[in-house]
Amino acid sequence: MSTRMDNEAPDAAPPVPQAPDEAAPAGESDEQWGARIDLLLPYRVTEKVLHVSGKPDTKFLHCLPAVHDRSTQLGERLHELYGISGAEVTDDVFESPHSIVFDQAEKRLHTIKAVLVTALGD
Repeated sequence: MSTRMDNEAPDAAPPVPQAPDEAAPAGESDEQWGARIDLLLPYRVTEKVLHVSGKPDTKFLHCLPAVHDRSTQLGERLHELYGISGAEVTDDVFESPHSIVFDQAEKRLHTIKAVLVTALGD
């Protein structure tokens, strides 16, 4: 598997592994987290990655929850152990105008409700 640096534009979209919050369930050891951090860090979405896209209207989507800062116990723990702030996305991207994660979550909520109504009938 090849990896890219934050300042390299990919020729084609590389296969994206699961995000750290999905790949390492709660209760895994620090060593297991460390292995996943090493594997997934090259895929972290940063401001530099958005800039390299060359498209100022690039949007960032995420299914949530996202570890994007140190405000949670997990975020603080990752910072203490690995010196990172934000696992799969940095806070400057998550909180930027590029981020439409909450719009995405709202649409997903309405979709789920429609599926439930359809499945359960009147």
